[in-house]
Amino acid sequence: MKATERVVYDNGYLNFSGLRYRGENLGAYAGEKVILRYDPRDITLVLVYGSKNNKEVFLARAYAIGLESERLSIEEVKYARQKAEVSGKGINNVSILEEAIRRRNFLKNKKNKTKAERRRSEQERVETPPTRHEENKNNNQKIQVVEAQVEIEEPIEQ
Repeated sequence: MKATERVVYDNGYLNFSGLRYRGENLGAYAGEKVILRYDPRDITLVLVYGSKNNKEVFLARAYAIGLESERLSIEEVKYARQKAEVSGKGINNVSILEEAIRRRNFLKNKKNKTKAERRRSEQERVETPPTRHEENKNNNQKIQVVEAQVEIEEPIEQ
């Protein structure tokens, strides 16, 4: 297990690698530095240790809030956080989990297809036939709506 040092926040909350954790009975250690031990293959559970007389003393287990039954590696969390920052979404435990699941499904689908199948499906996705008649019809309707709005907005002379 790897180790890192963090501070316990009020009510026993911890932040690590973009995830928020809640530990049993950690509220009593609010404001203190603690040592977190974690498995990089599954960081939804961390073990919290305090130091006493230069020795590590086990305090509690802390679980990622809302992710108790999931497994996320540290690499998946890093990737999901980067993706969320780029897209402008809020970064929280749920958004990180959703992005990790989306990535897993993408990789699973990509792995199952041959190169020719991937190329064919990508071509179908990119080369959709244009629907010009419907676009022109929609544009004409938009122009009529805009003209109607302009007539209403003009001030009435007295």
